[in-house]
Amino acid sequence: MNKRQESAKDSFGSVEKVMDQNAAVTAEIPGLNQAVTQFKTDFSGIDEAAGKVDMESTKGKTSPKHDAEEVLVTMEYPIVCALRSLSRKNGDKELFTIMDLSESDLVRQKDAEVTVFAKEVLGFAKANAGDLAASYNIKDEALTAFQNQIDVYDKAGQTQGAGFANRESGHESLKALIGKLNDDLVEVDDMMELVRHDHPDFYNAYCDARPVKLLGVRHKKQQPSPQPPQTK
Repeated sequence: MNKRQESAKDSFGSVEKVMDQNAAVTAEIPGLNQAVTQFKTDFSGIDEAAGKVDMESTKGKTSPKHDAEEVLVTMEYPIVCALRSLSRKNGDKELFTIMDLSESDLVRQKDAEVTVFAKEVLGFAKANAGDLAASYNIKDEALTAFQNQIDVYDKAGQTQGAGFANRESGHESLKALIGKLNDDLVEVDDMMELVRHDHPDFYNAYCDARPVKLLGVRHKKQQPSPQPPQTK
């Protein structure tokens, strides 16, 4: 959850606590009791909604895609070096220019570039498989493993994309629930006017706990009734 959502959750929890402490009063007024019951029912789902958001956020901190990329670069760079050496021997300036990269250059590639370049390297490697095996001990098994790792990286990227979509979906669900709880409290606001004069402590405690609405302001606290001046 973000800080605003955490603040809203804490405020809703404070409202629930106030209502529990004054259950006897709310039970006397059917309309208030119904509004409070609806609020508490909706609030009971906030931990689950928040948990889904936090769980997806935690997943994003350890990225299978990042791990797959590290393995991919480790397998890729020796092939790049071999192709660069081969292109120098053969006088293939075009291939040399393409393979004239350091390991750091591979690491710094953008996500969209990683798979494209890796597949390009694999294509050149397959086209020169005989020379790679004879002069650089890079055999077909190594190229097959490299191709498989490209697939692993691609799938990890798809999974990470799904995780991002899930986080977005989780945030939207939590946002909708917070909006529903605010709507519930608008109804409670009206009902609380029925206890304002007879139970000022309850009313004031509710005002203190009540989250600030997205629009509008908090209710004003009930001030003690002025006492008539004492006559001597």
